[in-house]
Amino acid sequence: MEALKTKELLYYLLFTEGDEKLAKDQENFKRELELSEETYSELKMSALSTRNLISYIDRHEESIETRNDEVLDILAKAVEETSVILGEKFSSYETWMENWWEEEKNYEREDEAIDLASAGDKKSKVHVYATQFNADTSNEVALPDKYVKFATRGWTSDIPKAKRQYYNKKFTVNVTYKDKTKKSIPVNDVGPWNTNDNYWDSKSAANPRRKFTDLERFVPEAWAAFKKDYNNGKDGSGRVVTNPAGIDLCLTVAKSLGFAANASHWVYVDMSDLP
Repeated sequence: MEALKTKELLYYLLFTEGDEKLAKDQENFKRELELSEETYSELKMSALSTRNLISYIDRHEESIETRNDEVLDILAKAVEETSVILGEKFSSYETWMENWWEEEKNYEREDEAIDLASAGDKKSKVHVYATQFNADTSNEVALPDKYVKFATRGWTSDIPKAKRQYYNKKFTVNVTYKDKTKKSIPVNDVGPWNTNDNYWDSKSAANPRRKFTDLERFVPEAWAAFKKDYNNGKDGSGRVVTNPAGIDLCLTVAKSLGFAANASHWVYVDMSDLP
């Protein structure tokens, strides 16, 4: 299955928590492939190891071409490891994953990557996939707009003069997961994936979306690349997109919202403070 070699599908399936469909998919995966708890745990360990290796490469490899080669090599080795873990069940696994991924790609979650209550150019809550990252502080998030980061950190000179009127203060967001909301979290870093994807702005806004203007408003480019193979499955710099994250939460913020270690979730982000 080709998607297993370009995307972290096993991690996405086994480590996305709090999603009703994926929770059922996880149970179906165990039951239909008749996996023991030991084998299921081995698959989770393999998926997590793959996630950590790719995360390391993303932090340390500056060459896009080298990064992609190394990531694809990691994913290919992960497939080989899965075949060893599953043995004679590996063929059934590939078929199951192919059918599941085709279904997941076309599944529309309630409010997935769309605005909840927009009015004109107002920004509101957006449903996006959230990953976790090791941050510089214990209270911050990352969004894929470098100018928001520069403004929050006070690096005004790094923002083009024509844009400074929009990026003229420290910016925050509120993040909600289930019944918990973490308010006024500084957008202190850039990412995940892109640096020029202010996806909360329309192409006709006063501060328009700078790139990927053929995508609908509130749809992160990484989400489209992961689930729809938009831009040939790559981000704006040419990296192969292996997960659909539209926001990164520092570990402390994620934990305060109820994230388990290493888990990712669909969350609501109130973007009303953003330019």
